[in-house]
Amino acid sequence: MAGKPRVHGRKSLIRYEWLNLVLLMFAVVVLTLFSSWVFQYYSKPDTELDGEASILSEVVTDADVCMFTVGTRLTHTSRRYQSPLDITPNDTLAKNLFGIGGIVEVSIHEKSVVLRKIPSVRWETIQPAARGIITDYMRNN
Repeated sequence: MAGKPRVHGRKSLIRYEWLNLVLLMFAVVVLTLFSSWVFQYYSKPDTELDGEASILSEVVTDADVCMFTVGTRLTHTSRRYQSPLDITPNDTLAKNLFGIGGIVEVSIHEKSVVLRKIPSVRWETIQPAARGIITDYMRNN
């Protein structure tokens, strides 16, 4: 009995270490599954919110500038037109927006449209028409 070392509780500590290891592995698997779901769910930039093309927000950033943020991709390249003469022949959105009285500049980005107006015209007369043109464009394209 004198030559045998005494070990107190060694078996119980090994059991807890294995239990901790199993719990850690379980947590890693759950976290991996959750993060892969999140990346798959949010990695679709072209998907529209609620399946419908819509205007998410309208912000008058300056007295003469208004920005419409949309829920779907409008274009792959940004375009800026400072007059109706700058419009490329196939850009119907810009052409229709310049048809609104008082608009002097149109910028079309991937998911936003920025309009600049002349100071004498009020946004209350421009915004409903612009909203309708942008919404129609998103539904038809």
